[in-house]
Amino acid sequence: MFDMTESFLPEGVKRERARVDSELADLFSDDTVKAYKNSLFFAELCVRDVRALVSGFFALPQELRAIAFHHAVLINRADICNAVLCVVATLKADVNTDFSTDVFGIPPLMTACARHCRRSFLALVEKGGADLSVCDEQGYTLARACVESDDLSFMQLAQKRGVVFDAADPVDALVPLAAKNDAWGAVHWLIEDLNGDVNMTDEEGWTALDYACRHEKRAIFLYLLDKGGKMTDKREILFGLIIEQIRELQKRLPSAEADDKIGRHIGTMRFLMTVSGGD
Repeated sequence: MFDMTESFLPEGVKRERARVDSELADLFSDDTVKAYKNSLFFAELCVRDVRALVSGFFALPQELRAIAFHHAVLINRADICNAVLCVVATLKADVNTDFSTDVFGIPPLMTACARHCRRSFLALVEKGGADLSVCDEQGYTLARACVESDDLSFMQLAQKRGVVFDAADPVDALVPLAAKNDAWGAVHWLIEDLNGDVNMTDEEGWTALDYACRHEKRAIFLYLLDKGGKMTDKREILFGLIIEQIRELQKRLPSAEADDKIGRHIGTMRFLMTVSGGD
């Protein structure tokens, strides 16, 4: 192990430490993250020493191999991902299950999807033979991870490569998730191209229109409303009159006054959701 706790570190090391802390710390134990950041493999990955990665991965203790794999995926370079996949093949390990995260059981391919790492995604699928039907321990699929990425072009690439986007799956609940993430392109694609249910609820009992209102995303809110979107029953009762006023305003010829009133109505509903514990 390398002691990399000194105050001065190369910029590459600082950058990769920040990447691990921001994107992997919630998926692995604190001890795992700390030990990994002090490993030789981590140092080699920081300087993109591809030739040394194979021996470096072999030298890692078993408990650090999963986080190392996910970190390599996040680098999003085909040569780095392929180097790790060579080791996986030599070890006769299962790329789908043996390298899942400690906390949520997320496979490397799901990390590639959630962080729209195109090169890593293609390497895992084409060279690694990763299973496109993998789920994490919560039952979420790759499609949900792709929607989490908020990158429509990546979602469409993944779909072309075989990832199934089931817009009717109540576990993934893709339409509410896209609205929650303010992914306007994904909301439109899921509803228009994949026949997503505009009124599907997620595990929190929220619809896409609930999220669009709560986060005051006007364009998504008005689009969903036009598509027949509704809020959950209790909010439909609470905001029914306001929503009807918005519908009436939409029927008018476009004007700055109507736009202003619609914006204020949405803002009012957002405020009421906040003060009533709408989080």
